[in-house]
Amino acid sequence: MGLAVSLILLVPVYRGASKRSLEKQRQEIRQDFLSAAEILGDALRAGHSLENALLFSEKELSAFLQENRRLLQEWRQMTKDLQIGRSAEEAFDDFSRRCGVPSIRDFSEMLRISRNSGASLSEMILLVTGEMKEEARIREEIRVKLSSKYLEQRIMDVMPAAILLYVRLTSPEFLQVLYEGLRGRLIMSGCLLTYLAAFFWSERILRIRGV
Repeated sequence: MGLAVSLILLVPVYRGASKRSLEKQRQEIRQDFLSAAEILGDALRAGHSLENALLFSEKELSAFLQENRRLLQEWRQMTKDLQIGRSAEEAFDDFSRRCGVPSIRDFSEMLRISRNSGASLSEMILLVTGEMKEEARIREEIRVKLSSKYLEQRIMDVMPAAILLYVRLTSPEFLQVLYEGLRGRLIMSGCLLTYLAAFFWSERILRIRGV
């Protein structure tokens, strides 16, 4: 019983780690996209059409991004979409939906509006990348300020489950009374609910969307 409760305690910790891993992937694709957008803007200012600029930027990205980078894989998918007759706007729309990053979705919408209205795509990209750089700077400042708090939170998340597992494995007789009687089970259930409430509350306090 004690081992089962300990494993239950580890479930929210695992879920929190999964969410942070997903956000780390989004952070990586945001950073890589900023470089890709700047290359795309340079190609447009050099006189390339949007479709040719996409093909050109894919070659440039291949030169300095590792093969396993998500952005490079997505950029190659967009160039494949162009080769089968899809428009650049459609390719960007699909890309923004797949990556799930709000700033990239906004970029895709601005790209479509600019092209339909006849506005300068290179100027639009210059403006949007400038805003993305400022957003990235602010996000990094927030992340640095919260880093120590995240570490403290991780320690507090793991400690109850670790202590319970340690006592269960080394001195199970100390916990036996808590899992045999109705009173002990009620107490341990209350402790579990309190722990879960504290975990989700701390996650909510420290969670800032997109950081």
